[in-house]
Amino acid sequence: MKNADFQRLEKVMQCKQIASFAEFSRLIGAKTPQIFTAIKSGKNKISRTLAVSIHDVFPDISASWLLTGEGGMYIDNHGDIHHNKVGGDLLGNGATKNEQSDLTAVIVSQQRSIERLIEQNARLTEMLEKSKQ
Repeated sequence: MKNADFQRLEKVMQCKQIASFAEFSRLIGAKTPQIFTAIKSGKNKISRTLAVSIHDVFPDISASWLLTGEGGMYIDNHGDIHHNKVGGDLLGNGATKNEQSDLTAVIVSQQRSIERLIEQNARLTEMLEKSKQ
């Protein structure tokens, strides 16, 4: 029987129509697909770094869910903050130091996603302009 961490990774791949772990590695910027073999064998668990990397590429996937399996796979319109127990309320009330660290990771991840979208938009705009010429 597959371990729960590996099952969550497979679920992401299935939902995002990713054909192989090599492709998944390339998409999330992992150095090697062997990380997934170690998770499948139970030698490793999904790390915070891996969860954030996946969330960076797929911002609708909950980093908290990847790490713990708790809550939903997808972030709803309230985000990770409330429904996936990352950081207490918006003011940090009741959040532990680890939860605040998780919230910081989510915010940094979202900032990276926005920066990536801005870059993609600029490239697409440039391509569109060139095609009009």
